[in-house]
Amino acid sequence: MTSTVDVWTPPGGMDIQALRAGRWWDAVRVTEPVGALALGALGDDSGAVIADLYGRSLYWLVAPGAAADWRLPHVSVLGAKAHEVTYVGVPPAGCVRGPGVHWRVPYVPGRYLTEPDRLHRALLSALAHVQVCRGCDKPTTERARRRGAWRERSRPHRLRLPAVCTGVPCAARGGAEPVSTADAAHVEVQRLTLDQIQGWYCALCGARLFADRSLGLFELTFGRTTETVELWACAPSCEAARQARAKRPS
Repeated sequence: MTSTVDVWTPPGGMDIQALRAGRWWDAVRVTEPVGALALGALGDDSGAVIADLYGRSLYWLVAPGAAADWRLPHVSVLGAKAHEVTYVGVPPAGCVRGPGVHWRVPYVPGRYLTEPDRLHRALLSALAHVQVCRGCDKPTTERARRRGAWRERSRPHRLRLPAVCTGVPCAARGGAEPVSTADAAHVEVQRLTLDQIQGWYCALCGARLFADRSLGLFELTFGRTTETVELWACAPSCEAARQARAKRPS
């Protein structure tokens, strides 16, 4: 974190003010959860950080122009640009709690700017642990789930990438319907076969899967080991899939 001559202070009073980026500082906006990982990597090297819980973003302040050439996913550099004016909502110095815009790392006079090289390294480290959810297109730290994690090694791997968020009911694929909690409630976890766990057969009716949909994540216990697995069912429904199979020529 750099020490600078204190030429800027946050707004006084109780209200958030929209301040023009590029004059005193540039703002580096980072989407969660990338921002949280980067903040943890920086530790005490981080300067002041503005949190916008509604926008799910963190803002670091860096010297004007210091990050102008950055090209990182889920990261936007807000500064002075030709034919473009960008404003950042800045809370008063004493506003250090949410739920609205507040200082995640408090403003300290002369130490509010973050050293750009350290911030850049922290962001690269954070991005290495983040994927994009295929349901909502937002970054997530959920690991990609391999379909058929327990199948025999002689059988080819089938991958389901990238990950699907677990915090919200994301669809299994872009444009698909969200996971049905009613269907998920009918899964008899303890009676599943290995082929159903591996995703080859429907977890609801046991039929061979040709078109499928995700039922979400389930915890399965094998002896002393508990694993989280994504289960799959017939699409668009078991009944529709049964009718489609009946129409196929034998």
